[in-house]
Amino acid sequence: MNRKICLSNTVFYILTLMLAAFSFVGNASAQFETATVLGSVRDANEAGIEGATVTLKNVATDITNTATTDSNGDYQFVNIKIGIYQIIIEANGFNRTVAENINVTVNARQRVDLTLQVATATETVVITDAANPLQTDSSELGKSCNENKLSLYL
Repeated sequence: MNRKICLSNTVFYILTLMLAAFSFVGNASAQFETATVLGSVRDANEAGIEGATVTLKNVATDITNTATTDSNGDYQFVNIKIGIYQIIIEANGFNRTVAENINVTVNARQRVDLTLQVATATETVVITDAANPLQTDSSELGKSCNENKLSLYL
């Protein structure tokens, strides 16, 4: 009976140790299945663009993460799952820029630096209630008159 209890306790301790070991291995491997994506956003003069919105989109899952560039134009995404990504950058006064097919690998520090182009102003003016157009085909002046006014002019 005493031997049975001792064997039962030994099995219990071995199973507990194995369970603890497997849970540690699972956590350790999960830590290495992620990566960091970082970079800088610059203008044509190589100046950092502060306040740009950077969106990191996983192409397979459509999951997005968003960051804003700091005063130097730098951004960073940490603990990103491995996969193929797209980066979309938007900033006031600049054209929207998209970088595609960014392959993020295990435990990598993937650097993606992008240069934005200044947006060109395009405006459309829509006139909904125009005034009467000017007569530019002839130098003659015309005026509408009724009978009473016509007799005054003669």
